[in-house]
Amino acid sequence: MNGTDFHQPVVTLYLEVYGGKIGGQAKQYSANGTVGYRLFDVNSAESETLDWERSRISSWRDDGGQEFLDVKTLQSVAEDLSIPTVPYLSVVSAGDLPKDVEGMSAFLTEHVPESRAGLDETAGLRAEGIVLRNDDRTRIAKARFQDYERTLKRRRQRR
Repeated sequence: MNGTDFHQPVVTLYLEVYGGKIGGQAKQYSANGTVGYRLFDVNSAESETLDWERSRISSWRDDGGQEFLDVKTLQSVAEDLSIPTVPYLSVVSAGDLPKDVEGMSAFLTEHVPESRAGLDETAGLRAEGIVLRNDDRTRIAKARFQDYERTLKRRRQRR
């Protein structure tokens, strides 16, 4: 280093790479093997954080110390960097989400009839599911078609 004082925030971009031969759903994005990427999150931390003991960093991370950007700012960063973002569906109140397996399966089918992340004309376009987050970003969950279909199938087999 040249003696410059580096006290800039550390910015982390979280991207998902998909298509090609990545995962069991790859052909839903491209049957030709095309690979794509999408930005789904950005956070920042003060550079001093890197000097902390590993256990302190882990505790800070696990206890919500990371500052994630709000959606509007994330989309602005993505635009500035020319990085596509994951597709956004809509804002839904937690109270409006189904409370049971059957309801959530129907919700997914209604709101995500096909993938919005196809990479080319060979894409199968069957969506994997959706990511759910609360406003303050302290909770995140993925609702996947496959999980709900599997659960419903098992329930039918037990009857």
